[in-house]
Amino acid sequence: MKKEIILKEGFKSNAAGCSTFLVAFVILFIMLVIDGIYMSYENEANLTFLTIFLPLIGAVFTYSVVAFHEGGCEPEELLSITENGLYYHLKNVQIQWDQISEIQIIDNVISVTVDSDPEKDFKLKLNITDFYTLRMTVDELVKIINCYYKKDIYTYTSSPSCGCC
Repeated sequence: MKKEIILKEGFKSNAAGCSTFLVAFVILFIMLVIDGIYMSYENEANLTFLTIFLPLIGAVFTYSVVAFHEGGCEPEELLSITENGLYYHLKNVQIQWDQISEIQIIDNVISVTVDSDPEKDFKLKLNITDFYTLRMTVDELVKIINCYYKKDIYTYTSSPSCGCC
């Protein structure tokens, strides 16, 4: 049973966009409170405040909305495993199965070595991909790769540390 798989970027929250969005609202709230205080005392200060700071808040708000929506785009493909070989999208490298010298998966990092062309070598951390959201195990990934790659694949997972040593 031959299978193909494409590993994409895992879920990315757009922390910069969300934090900018929150900061923009906090600043807007503070400015409106200050504006309410000045409005009752000096009208000229209120006009200066409105002409300088409200366009700035509008620009920050617009930026934060755009940044927030950019975070929701389609995840980028990182690695394709097909009958033709591996395609590592970050380097735009297609590696045929017969070119691969060694594949290792150590502590959820897949390493591919191509002795004839070292520029094609790569390492990919599985935890930055959608590997776990696909509910796959390393053994299942090895089975898929072994459909096409006939050499041994070295796998090792170190036991988690308790943090006491």
